[in-house]
Formats: sequence, structure tokens, C-alpha cells
Amino acid sequence: MIFKKYFWLGVFFLLFGGLLFYKLSFFPTPLFDLDESLYVQNGLEMIKNKSFLVPVWQGQVWLDKPPLSPLLLGVVAKFSPLPVEISTRIYTLLLSLTALFLIFRFYQKAAKSIKTAILTTVITAFTPIFLQRAQVVSLDVTLLIGWLGFFLFIKKPFISTLFLFLSVQSKSLLGFYPLAVYFSFVLFQYLTQQIKNKQLIKSVRQIFFQGLVLSLWYIAALIVYQKQFFQAHLIESHFRRVSASLESHFGQRTFYLDLIKEQFGPLFYLSLAGFILSLYRFYKKKLSARTFLWQNALLPWFLFLNLTKTKISWYLYPVIPQFAFYSASLLTLIKPRLLRSCLFVFVFSWLIYQGVFKQNLLKTFYSKEDTHIIAAKTAKISCDSLAVLVPNYTRETFWTLKKMNLTIQTTSWWGEHPSMVYYFGKPLRFFYSVKNWQKQAKDYDCQIINPEDLKLVKKRGRLLKSFDNMLLYH
Repeated sequence: MIFKKYFWLGVFFLLFGGLLFYKLSFFPTPLFDLDESLYVQNGLEMIKNKSFLVPVWQGQVWLDKPPLSPLLLGVVAKFSPLPVEISTRIYTLLLSLTALFLIFRFYQKAAKSIKTAILTTVITAFTPIFLQRAQVVSLDVTLLIGWLGFFLFIKKPFISTLFLFLSVQSKSLLGFYPLAVYFSFVLFQYLTQQIKNKQLIKSVRQIFFQGLVLSLWYIAALIVYQKQFFQAHLIESHFRRVSASLESHFGQRTFYLDLIKEQFGPLFYLSLAGFILSLYRFYKKKLSARTFLWQNALLPWFLFLNLTKTKISWYLYPVIPQFAFYSASLLTLIKPRLLRSCLFVFVFSWLIYQGVFKQNLLKTFYSKEDTHIIAAKTAKISCDSLAVLVPNYTRETFWTLKKMNLTIQTTSWWGEHPSMVYYFGKPLRFFYSVKNWQKQAKDYDCQIINPEDLKLVKKRGRLLKSFDNMLLYH
């Protein structure tokens, strides 16, 4: 009976998980810039330096992010017998499959329909952003797992707090999002006289203590790093990203709306119809307030995104299941059971075909052995330290943004290719100023410049190797 009930879900997970496991295991590609190399290197340096309160980058504490997710990636990278390019991505795939299962359970509860929940899961999985993030190292998946787990176990404070801890330790303040949504829901229930004072106090007390427990890391980091942590983590990494287009992350006011249209294609308009359907049923009192919460729990995040000034495509990641559910929920309008089942099988098959074949699932890769990776690997053989002068266009962009006050303290840490830090594996510094380069490059064993900077950089040493757009000197 259970096998029959969840047959199509099992087919999807075996197909999706099996194909991606095969692809990631047998066709590994280098870690790409920025996220993959950044977080793997963070975790490895945390283990090396025994720094477990905050991440570490090139021996310096990196106060922008919480420590848990990078640390787990570091553990996987260091102790797995598989190459890092395989182990860390398989780890991310397993997390993505966990997220997809939670999406299924969450929307099964929201729609009270297994077929709707399965279609929601499949649509989510094959949305380009979700599909890409399922195959690369990122923190987005753990954020979503934490959010969904909180709502699923909302009546079990200890378990829901553990899920929230995972989301907070992935994306910091964004992890508190479910608490804000749940508090708003409880307040709504109270104001509409659906709950009384006793229930209100009980719920608010739970929310308060959960927030307090999740804030312990912030308290510890503030005690240890004081003003430095406050400025780097809270002001620059969070509040300034909302109020300014930092680090060239510009976009139109409709950036996220345009992006969701692009991600869903024709399904976007079905999503709008699904949202109106949910709203209509709630207005007609065919949905309880709690069910309406379940059906729209992630929507406020999308609304908030449209108010932020920093435009980054993967910020949309946690809201993808919401729009997937809206489009899938229209299936509930089909009343004849046989017709609904036939339509489900057709849509399910169409989604699989589109996701696997139309999107060329097995032949789409997100990184390759680019020049900068080859240069870093070559330098690792002959050099003990490396000074990299970033290209002229990167320098110009950096100094323009700096004049506009659109950089943060760590903007200059990453260079054009932070993956070089991982693949070089020794002391490396990126230079954004020719003058600073001319003064300090001699302190490094080797140097890398671009061909167009040959006239500017007089003392270059002995040419070890020339690449397409990079020159390596000893």
C-alpha cells in the first residue's frame, strides 16, 4: 500500500538522485568561483587553525558568515577518501535530496494531496537555480532545510529549534525568517480572536526562547570580536546588502520578479493563478488560517527580496518551492479522479523530460579547467608564495565601487578568482593597486600578472610559464 502510494515519488528520487550522483562522481570539474572554493577553503582552514567560532580565510578570521556550514564542508573535504570536487558536491546533493523530501512533506500537509506535493517537488528540482545549487557547494540548501524543518516540527520546540539552528548557521539572520513569520501568524490569530491570552503567551514564550538560544553564537562572537564583528557581520554583510547594491550586484527594481518569470517560464502564470486560488479559498473560509500559512509561508521572503537593493540570483532559491506549489496546486481543481490521475502522470512525465533532456542534465557543467586554475596548480609546483595582480578592468571596477561606498572590508580578499587560493594551497595575495604591487610583490616567491600590465610592472623576475591571459614569474 505504501509502495503504491509513493510510487511516483520514489521514481523521481531514484531518477533525479541517481543521474546527479552518476554525473558528479564520474565527471568532476574544478571548484568554481566564488562559493565553492570559498566555503571549502573556509572549512579546511577552520580545521587547520582550530577556529570553530568563525570561519577563516587565508589565516584571517572571516566575520561575514556563521561557522557551522563551512566547518561541515571542511570535514567532508578533509576526511573523505574521494577528491574534494566529488565529496563536497555529493554532500551537497544529499542535502538537496533532503530538502526535496522536506518540500514534499511540507506541501503534502499544505495541500492535503500527495499528487500536488509530488509535482511541487519535481517542479522545484528542475528549476534552473535549484538544479544548479543541487550540484555545487553552497549554503542555500541548508537554509531551506532549516526553514522547512521548523514549520514541519513547529509543535515540537526542541526539534524545530535544531532546524532553525541549521538555517541560522547557514545564512545568519536570514535563518530567523520562520520565527518572524510564525510570530506574525500567532499575532493574527490573537487579533482575530482565534486564540486566547494563554495560548498567545505560550506561543510568544516559545518564540522568544528559540530566538534567545539561536542568538548565543552572536553573543559569543560579539564578546570575542566586539566592534569588529558588529561592523563586519551585522552592518556590512546584512543591513548594507539590503540598503545598497554592493559589489556590482546591481539590477532593476523588478529583478527578482523578472528572474522568477525566467526560471518558471509558462508555469509562472499558472503560479499566479495558484496564488489567487489560495487567496480565494481563504477569503471564502474554505482554508483555515493555519493551512493558509502553510500554503504561503515562503511568499513574504519573495516580497522582501523585491525591497532589497543588492540583486543576486541565488537569493531567490528559498522561494522556488513556493511558486512551484502555486502552479502544482491547480491540479486540485480537477474533480474526476481518473482525469486528475491521468493529468498528473502526463505533467510528471513532461517535467522529467524537460528537466533531463531539454535542460541537458548530464552534459551541463558549471565550471571547467580554466586558465587561472591551471596557473595556480602550476605555481604550486614551483612557488612557495604567490602575488597576483588582478586585471586592469577588475582594478577599475573595485576602485569605482570603493568611491561609491559600494564595497565592504572583505571585497578585496577574493581577487578575480578565489579558487586560486584553494588550488595553490600556499600563501597568496591579490593586489588591486599597481603601486602596492610594485612595493610588495618582491616579498613573494612568484608573481602572476596579465599581459596588458607588462609595461606597468617593471620588476617581474624570470618567466616560468605563459598562459592565455596570465603570466607566471619567479
